[in-house]
Amino acid sequence: MKIKSILLLLTMGLWLACGSGGTETSETASATAAEAAANAGETVEEELAEAVGNAGETEGEGEMEAEAEGEGETEGEETAEAESSPEVAERKASSTKEEKSPQKTATKPKTSSKPSTTSSSTKPSKSSSTTSSKPNKTTTTPTKPSKPKTTTTPSAPKKVSYAVWDGLLRKHVTSSGKVNYKGFKQDRAKLEGFLNEISSNPPQNAWSRNDKMVYWINAYNAYTVKLIIDNYPLKSITNLNNPWKTAFIKIGGKSYTLDQIENSILRPQFQDARIHFAVNCASKSCPKLLNEAFSASKVGSQMDKLARAYVNDPMHNAISAGKVEISKIFEWYKEDFLKDGSIIDYLNKYSKVKIKSNAKVSYKEYNWNLNE
Repeated sequence: MKIKSILLLLTMGLWLACGSGGTETSETASATAAEAAANAGETVEEELAEAVGNAGETEGEGEMEAEAEGEGETEGEETAEAESSPEVAERKASSTKEEKSPQKTATKPKTSSKPSTTSSSTKPSKSSSTTSSKPNKTTTTPTKPSKPKTTTTPSAPKKVSYAVWDGLLRKHVTSSGKVNYKGFKQDRAKLEGFLNEISSNPPQNAWSRNDKMVYWINAYNAYTVKLIIDNYPLKSITNLNNPWKTAFIKIGGKSYTLDQIENSILRPQFQDARIHFAVNCASKSCPKLLNEAFSASKVGSQMDKLARAYVNDPMHNAISAGKVEISKIFEWYKEDFLKDGSIIDYLNKYSKVKIKSNAKVSYKEYNWNLNE
């Protein structure tokens, strides 16, 4: 608009110059026109410079807008791509649902797919909605706890009753220790019944020391009687093929030999030399078989009684103050009898005759004939 006005003024100036009559007027008009033309030129140059600057700024703004639009398109594509994923779509749907939920009442939540396999205690709960300005609270119905399965704990093996064994001993063994094996053979069923009870009720850790000890002593003696009557009549237990090394004893699902019970259980576990007077080897030179069952309440006194009887029995030991001829039991198991001193010291605990410490010691031959 400014350029057009300037050109109009320039044209009018030229017209006036041409149409005026005087020279001065013409020169004045020419000067005015020249000045107007110069001003117009300067103005045109300024206008053109301003127009070029504005065009550059406009072009820069256009490029920035185009770049912004490109970034907007990129963000739109990324947003569209993100919204297309199942998880975002699900959250969006859930968000839309929560915005609308205050307007609805008692609506069940939709499930997009069948729930994966879950345990019986985690069933999907139903949600209830109420009309309120606040979002509805989802209430979960608690699942009933399942009743614990009752498992039956096997009862610990009970303590063995020795009543049957006690009755058999009183019936078939004399006070001097002679054994009626024929009578035991006739009462085999009772003996087998007792051994079955022994077999199915092995000693437990909770048992007392004495309970465990009398269990193994009674087991040793009862199984020795069984070994004899299973092979009766016979002259000696040594007529059998390795009787102390044969694993014919069944206790708690395990097999034992007589040797294991004596030398792997009784001797190392209880460290009591009197055990040698309590276990019986069915022979004449053995300590006598007690005609009653060993019991936890009196096993100490029972072993003392047997030790005293054996040491002072001249058939087993010949004792004087300066010389002793004693059973080979004291030689075979010497280490057990020397724990509290010499063999003389041990004998003097039970001997009626006081033995000198320097007495000569020798050993009798062992009689393996059956103790009947």
